Amino acid sequence: GMLGTKRIVIYDTLVTDLDGDIDMIKSVVGHEIGHSIEHHQWVLLVTSLVNFFILFWTYGFFQNTPSVVTSFGFKEVNTYLSLRCFMTVYTGLIFPLWMVAMNAVTRWLEFRADRYSARLGYDIRPSLLKISKTNKGDLNPDWLHSLWHHNHPPLLERLHAVTEYMKKSK
Repeated sequence: GMLGTKRIVIYDTLVTDLDGDIDMIKSVVGHEIGHSIEHHQWVLLVTSLVNFFILFWTYGFFQNTPSVVTSFGFKEVNTYLSLRCFMTVYTGLIFPLWMVAMNAVTRWLEFRADRYSARLGYDIRPSLLKISKTNKGDLNPDWLHSLWHHNHPPLLERLHAVTEYMKKSK
């Protein structure tokens, strides 16, 4: 939660997808509690603010550069075109790189939340397998596609990380 609120919402689809298995549900709730206890929402907020800072900082360089607008074939330069052309460049060049970094941060947070659930004594692996099967997830996607598009780690990586953590913690 943020600013004094602490809520974890469990939808009926989770209970249905896990066939009402209490241990599986507790492991997922433990994972979500891990996100809360380790303040992952603040990490994501700060990384989003960094993204906005980069966006505005780079726009500061572009806004007074007429060649940005004229290189797109426009003859007159105005604030709207300057912003529009900048956003085209930003979303094409900078934002994709930022998303890879954001995916890396989010994956790191997911591994930490899985570890927290295991630290509570729950084995989240059966829950992850069941949810992945229900959602028809790819067990082992291409690493490059996954790096670029997936903000959660591939299932096999998560299972391996939880297994290794559980071995070390014994």
